[in-house]
Amino acid sequence: MKKIIIILAVVLVISMLPAGMFAAHAEAAPEIRVSHSVAAQGDTVSLNVDFLNNPGINTYTLSVSYDSSRLSLDGATPNASLGGSFVFASNAVWFSASDTSYSGTFFTLDFTVLQDAPAGEAAVSVSYRPGFISNTNEDVLNFEVTAGGITVNPLSGVIEVGSVHAAQGSSAALDVSFLSNPGINSYTLGIEYDDSILTFTGAEAAPEFGGSLIVSRNIVWLSSSDVSLTGTFLTLYFNVARNAALGATDVTVTYRPGCITNTSEDLIDFEIIPGRILVKSRVLPGDVNGDESVDIKDVNLLKKYVSSAVSISQIVPENSDYNGDGYIDMLDIRALKKYIAGGV
Repeated sequence: MKKIIIILAVVLVISMLPAGMFAAHAEAAPEIRVSHSVAAQGDTVSLNVDFLNNPGINTYTLSVSYDSSRLSLDGATPNASLGGSFVFASNAVWFSASDTSYSGTFFTLDFTVLQDAPAGEAAVSVSYRPGFISNTNEDVLNFEVTAGGITVNPLSGVIEVGSVHAAQGSSAALDVSFLSNPGINSYTLGIEYDDSILTFTGAEAAPEFGGSLIVSRNIVWLSSSDVSLTGTFLTLYFNVARNAALGATDVTVTYRPGCITNTSEDLIDFEIIPGRILVKSRVLPGDVNGDESVDIKDVNLLKKYVSSAVSISQIVPENSDYNGDGYIDMLDIRALKKYIAGGV
């Protein structure tokens, strides 16, 4: 009776232990995995063919399948560090005198995306017949195959926002250009800038692009046909605050997916290169003291500077060369006095 009670107690304790404590750890299944990439029309792309959880092999013969409506197979490149002999014709064939249990890339498949490849997924996979992956003992080895492929996104371009210098209190115009353009008939762009420095005042489309432009919170352009021109397609206008901090302030355009399209309503991806406005001190010739007016006080301060009574840090240099000859001297004093007196 005591033995029965002890046995029942042991069974009860075991049943309360975490499930799987005594379960054998199942080894991961051998796998051949083809990698994935994204490319545009005309790109060359290499996909890795990886052997994972490799039990040890010395030969394989693999067939390659791929979407020939989007891709051209240029060849295959073996991992030279594995040694052995590699041949690629209609199949990828590798043989070694000894087994390797290396897990990683065994070879790469080299493709070119066709120039007229439609957007979408181009599947790539490998397959093998039973017995065509084996070891030196000639054991038949089974590998799961995970396909990969290439996402073809042929419609992409680059938009660049220009950069300019502008003085405090002045206006600035920034050109927005297509560096590359697959052909579009519509865009909706947002503008990002520091509104404590800049005020957006409007935009103008380049006439050679045609179409219609609407400027509100966003900039919307629409054409009845696709336009693949490059160069400046839009000019953005800003006012620079009179008290704007000196230095560079960034300006860029943005768009949401699907907001740049063509007449076929294809998804088009654009890289955006931001621009900037480099804010300089406001230039008002003759405003030597920087109080935004030109009067006798400026003449008196300019006299002190020319006679070395004050340093250059106490004047606004770009306003003090009144006659614009590149020097701050008595000639500027005379010209400034003449202006204040009502002369030219």
